[in-house]
Amino acid sequence: MIRHIVFITPVTFNDSQRRWFGLEYLKKNNLKVEVWDVTSFIQNKASAAAFAKNGNLDHDMLTKLYSYKELAIRLEGLSQESLAVCFFGYQPMYYRILRLLTRYKVRYAYIMNYPFPTASLASRMQKGGLKYLCSWAKRLPEILKHHLFLKCPPSLMKIAAPKYILAGGEKSLLHPHVLDKGTEIIWLHCFDCEDLYSTDNKQSLDQNLGKYAVFIDQCLPFHPDTLTGSNRAAITAENYYPLLNQFFSLIEQTSGCKIVIAAHPRANHMNDQYFGGRTMVRGSTSRLVKNAEFVLMHCSAAMSYVVMFQKPCLFLTTRHFKGSHTWHETETMARSLGTEPVVIEDVSAHNLPIWQEALKIDRQKYKKYQEDFLKSNKSEDLPFWEGFVNYLQKRSAQLGTVL
Repeated sequence: MIRHIVFITPVTFNDSQRRWFGLEYLKKNNLKVEVWDVTSFIQNKASAAAFAKNGNLDHDMLTKLYSYKELAIRLEGLSQESLAVCFFGYQPMYYRILRLLTRYKVRYAYIMNYPFPTASLASRMQKGGLKYLCSWAKRLPEILKHHLFLKCPPSLMKIAAPKYILAGGEKSLLHPHVLDKGTEIIWLHCFDCEDLYSTDNKQSLDQNLGKYAVFIDQCLPFHPDTLTGSNRAAITAENYYPLLNQFFSLIEQTSGCKIVIAAHPRANHMNDQYFGGRTMVRGSTSRLVKNAEFVLMHCSAAMSYVVMFQKPCLFLTTRHFKGSHTWHETETMARSLGTEPVVIEDVSAHNLPIWQEALKIDRQKYKKYQEDFLKSNKSEDLPFWEGFVNYLQKRSAQLGTVL
């Protein structure tokens, strides 16, 4: 039986994570809950500093760890009633954590509930041309390491299989080879679906925005992930914002909708001047999408809100993205909903049908996307952690134990 939940996170604890972890709900169900923040020794210095700027939330359940040795000591002290929940992907950078979990025989769960359609490596190389091949060649050691890690059986790397997989849509089992016969799959949903159950999302926005369309900001020129040497931004701020604002002005003039910016959660250093003085709203992306006439975006994970609330979506790209990760992912996401990306430079007052045609909804595509990536038909209609606790209680009853 499980009485103790430990979340291991490589991203600085903030309000979004607090909501994702369901700390209060788990505690109400008589579970001891802890959060171990391992950012300091997992992320590089630049990324760790950027994550810290995004909010360093103090919480009585939070413990910051500063070395693998400290993590090992804590893992060794866990009992058979403990379950570690890994809030990180199955990647080489987390190998040592997985080895420590294995060494100390800690039962652990992987959350595989947040996939979205991605372009294959072969597709990127075929369409990306010389630019992509050059960027790929520079990252060859990193890519090979990642590829080999994913293909190598965990048993050869002395990594134990997870006890549970907390899954979302039908295609959320990204790495089925890490499972064994003892792994139990708990079908739940992606975290964005939590907004369907949240009372906050049923409230109106604090501002009266009138008739608007919402742009999902990805903080592209300034995103913390681009601070690493191998993952540079697809476009500079000097090129990006003037191009985007010019396009927004055209859309506003022809649609009768003003463009509101759903600010990226890591864009704390930004202000509305980057977007020509347009209204920026933070922390309300789902409500902004729900109440918008239509949505504009590149390749944000907030695409889940577009599908949940059945909103028309205009996927935007630019020639500056050509051959980049952003270019390929935007194209892949758009096609998963039965549309094509709009190249911003190609739109003018003389060819408006280009973007107007792209706003049509393919209901069948939206339905399939929801089943594949957001919520499986196998899951109960419950909030994420309520579904998790409900599963554990049923299993405990079957085994004759008490949760």
